[in-house]
Amino acid sequence: MGRVDESIAALETLVELYPDGAVIKNNLAYTLIEADRDPNRARDLLAQSLRADPESAPTLDSWGWLYYKMGQFETALDYIYQAGVGLAGLEPEILDHLGDTTYRLERHEDARWYWQRALELLERQAKSERYLAGKRDRVAEKLRQIDSGGTVKVAELFSIQE
Repeated sequence: MGRVDESIAALETLVELYPDGAVIKNNLAYTLIEADRDPNRARDLLAQSLRADPESAPTLDSWGWLYYKMGQFETALDYIYQAGVGLAGLEPEILDHLGDTTYRLERHEDARWYWQRALELLERQAKSERYLAGKRDRVAEKLRQIDSGGTVKVAELFSIQE
């Protein structure tokens, strides 16, 4: 069993133990989305999480990211933007998601701006949180690609459709 499978299994167990746990449901949904697995289950978990906490920035971001992965970029942007406003734009993951989404919408200057803000935050945070170094490097590469006028490698869409 791989690390993603272990994470999903552990989160599924936590959802069973804490059926009202909105944060746990969001974490499981986001893990499913990132693992390219079961978008319908992710949608159900996010709906439950959002009902419990309609202003949760992480859940709004996950909901938007689900739409992004399904290729519905305008709807994705609405949710992810709400998440960014809720956190005053201080979360690099949300800024990166905003960058990818606006890039897909061919708003390249906006994408560059979001990635630049994400990189600035990651530069500061990666000094104390080493696990962020990989994320910092990926965002920096997006900026190099857009600055060179090339195609930017943004997050892929779901390879499965349910």
